[in-house]
Amino acid sequence: TVKMYTTRCMLLADVYSTLSLIQANTEDIDSAIDSATASLQLLNKCIQIVQKSQEKEQQQQKTELQDPFNSPPPEQQEARKAVFREAQWTMAQKISSSLHTLVQLLVKKGSPNEAKYFVKQAPLLAEKVNSSAMLFDAHLQASAFYLKCGDREKSQDEMEIAVRYKEPVGGLDQVRYKVALANLAVANELFDIAVQSYDEANEQLAQLSDKQEIAALERLIDSNEERNSSNSSSRDKVTFADEADGKQPNCVVFFSPMTDARTIDADTYECYPLQQCVIANEIYKGKIPWHDKIHLVLTRLM
Repeated sequence: TVKMYTTRCMLLADVYSTLSLIQANTEDIDSAIDSATASLQLLNKCIQIVQKSQEKEQQQQKTELQDPFNSPPPEQQEARKAVFREAQWTMAQKISSSLHTLVQLLVKKGSPNEAKYFVKQAPLLAEKVNSSAMLFDAHLQASAFYLKCGDREKSQDEMEIAVRYKEPVGGLDQVRYKVALANLAVANELFDIAVQSYDEANEQLAQLSDKQEIAALERLIDSNEERNSSNSSSRDKVTFADEADGKQPNCVVFFSPMTDARTIDADTYECYPLQQCVIANEIYKGKIPWHDKIHLVLTRLM
């Protein structure tokens, strides 16, 4: 069925994507690029299959209009549309991630011109799915790319476009925005802004790493799972072209489920990716010229 085929393709795409990240640190960069490209090709194949399935669905709807007595109930029709939208959203997110991986690998290889093609594709993909979050992400990544290439004006323009689509008010989006702002400030020798932005990013990371925050997220995941399980009877009847059902999870939890805030041990439930972000920010901040940091401290004391 369409659902089984696309599920396997996306799973295999995840395998190639993970393999490319491993190869980037253990083997030659060309092997990593080949694996990332294979992941992108599989996801593109998924998109094509879904598009064909939608065409078949439209033909089926025309038949149902001609024979309304054989058409499915409105609830099932709406659920079917929701499955299609969510499948497209999931694939778009995976494609966006693959594009970002390819950009990083090609820049690491020393092929910025090839990487620029994928940088430009990310906003186009986000526009197709009409996602402000993906547009923010695409333009913020483009800002980082152009800064690495030494084009500070283009980097600034892309950052302004990113904020225009979505104001980063909290969470990882705000962290990524503050880090990008700090990196751009360093390139423009605005060291006081850079230090402040790195500090603000680390403050937000500290909040995200807080055990109470983790417990709140886990309770939210548990409540979503309970709500989804209560609707499973109606979901089982939804078809994707002819047999898709169910709903993909919205996020991945790295912590043990059913954890209460009063019993969480901060040492046990450390989030290492967030810790790495904090360490990276401190390293970047440490590279700021000392005479400028001393001047900044004196200015704050006055």
